[in-house]
Amino acid sequence: MSIGEKIKELRKREKLNQEEFGKKVGISKNAVWNYENGKREPSLEILTKISKAFDMSLLEILVDEHGQVDEKDFNTLNTSEIDKRLIYLEPSKIEAIDVDFFITSKIDDILRNTEVQKKFNFSYDLFNEDNYSEFINFIIDMIEFKLNQLKKNKN
Repeated sequence: MSIGEKIKELRKREKLNQEEFGKKVGISKNAVWNYENGKREPSLEILTKISKAFDMSLLEILVDEHGQVDEKDFNTLNTSEIDKRLIYLEPSKIEAIDVDFFITSKIDDILRNTEVQKKFNFSYDLFNEDNYSEFINFIIDMIEFKLNQLKKNKN
C-alpha cells in the first residue's frame, strides 16, 4: 500500500473529507488530493504533521501490516532523513527514529503555541513545506551548538 493510499485510509477512518483532513494537518485540500492520488509524494515534514495531528507515530503511516516499509516509499523521502537500511524495522530502530520525530514534534508544539506566536510576532501559517524543514533543522543545529559550548565551558 502506498503512502497516498495510507493517507486516504486514515482520512476515511477518521471520517473526514479532504478539506477537513487538510485543515487538521495544516495543508491544502489540493495537497491531500495529490498525495492520495499519487500525483505528489508527501515530504517527511508533511508526514510528521499528519502523524502529530492524529496522535500516531510517523512509522504507523509508513509501516505495512507486516512491519515493513515499501522501498518506493523510502525512495520518496530524503535519504538523509531516514536510513534506507530500516526497511525491515526492529523495535529498537523504531525507537531511535521516533526520538528524532519527538524532537521535531516538540519544536512544532512550541511554534503552534499562540503565546509564542504573540511574543515573536508571527503566525504558524508563515511556514510551508520548503521553509518548515529548514527552520526546524536550524533550531536543532542551534540547540546542539549551544549545548556543545556549555560542555566546553564546563571542562
